[in-house]
Amino acid sequence: MLRLIKLELKHILKMHNTIIIFFILIILAVGLSILSTYGENGYVLNNNESTTLSGLDAVHNIQQVEKETELSGKHLADVFEKQKEIYKKYGESTPDEVLVKDVYPYSGEKNLIQWVYGIDVNYNYSKIYDKLSGNDILKFYDKLKNSRNEYLGQQLKGNTKAYELEQKRAEKINIPFYYYPKVGWDSALDKLGASMRVIAFLCCTLAVQLFSGNYQNGADVVFRTTKHGRKALALSRTIAMSIVGILLYIVYMGVYTLSCTMLFGVKGLKDPIQLISIFSCSPYTIGQVFMQTILLGIISVISVIIITLCVSSRIKSPIYALAFSVAILIAPIIIQSVPSAPNLVYFISDIFPSSGMDIYGELVRSNYYSAIRSPYVITTAAILNIILGVFLTKHFYDKHEGGR
Repeated sequence: MLRLIKLELKHILKMHNTIIIFFILIILAVGLSILSTYGENGYVLNNNESTTLSGLDAVHNIQQVEKETELSGKHLADVFEKQKEIYKKYGESTPDEVLVKDVYPYSGEKNLIQWVYGIDVNYNYSKIYDKLSGNDILKFYDKLKNSRNEYLGQQLKGNTKAYELEQKRAEKINIPFYYYPKVGWDSALDKLGASMRVIAFLCCTLAVQLFSGNYQNGADVVFRTTKHGRKALALSRTIAMSIVGILLYIVYMGVYTLSCTMLFGVKGLKDPIQLISIFSCSPYTIGQVFMQTILLGIISVISVIIITLCVSSRIKSPIYALAFSVAILIAPIIIQSVPSAPNLVYFISDIFPSSGMDIYGELVRSNYYSAIRSPYVITTAAILNIILGVFLTKHFYDKHEGGR
């Protein structure tokens, strides 16, 4: 059996499409990491006028301007009072020199204050300096806790057990927050889901050739006459294709992570995830969530590959098998976009083989089924899909066209 797996693995790795996909993934990993710099804006003075920087220039500028600091209540209150003084003096006509030197460097602190206290001014941030004072901001973490509890109450809608579990998780969050310039890492996290879908799709273009492709060219007739040409062959192909999928996934994520690290540095990975999602109860840093997303995402990628192999072992057309894999990849996105859908609909979405590709959002949010968090449901479903897919692939290939 081991020899058969090695032969199938060698066959897949030598395929021209595999080599092409390898280089596509490397280029894509670098490209998406660079794309994560777009949308960032920095500002510098040029002849006493502000000049807007974008892309990588903005990233470097933000890293130089924003300082590492402990976000204590006192620090936030001092920043607020300084910004309030500037606003009272200049209103909406703040000079460029003041904006660049005294406003822009404190964007991180200002965002935190607006996120937590925005509801007090109906999210009309221009009024925040009229209604609040530095003494209010001194109690930032008390306000954050109360606002988070209100948010949880709305999200969990009477699920008392889940509410209690989330509060216990929130107690593990380290406060006060410590701030490192995290520029770029939030965008890099957002692109992990799309990355996984591309990896899975490209791997599926290889997978459909292993069974459906052989059905079309008649090679399966020859294989079936050999001693291990049925179930053993089906299992060895499934294992070999899974190994190739894992290798390609590791290559892509390794290049992507390295490229992002070179662009954004590593200090931003130390920031608490709350600096991206303020009301999250996850007691993890951005770096920890980044690694959890990658590690859990690989299960879904393999799940999609194996389900595609299962379909490919059942039908003769590689195109139809690939179309089925595309449907699997996009179905959760479509289902999740349905507004005000009942929990059953979301549950169906979460048990799709590809749902784990969106695990980042689930790690940060407070989604529960009774007392079970959605990441556990998604991961368990993906593992069960893998087991079921392997069994059905063996069965379908063995029974194809009247086989034993």
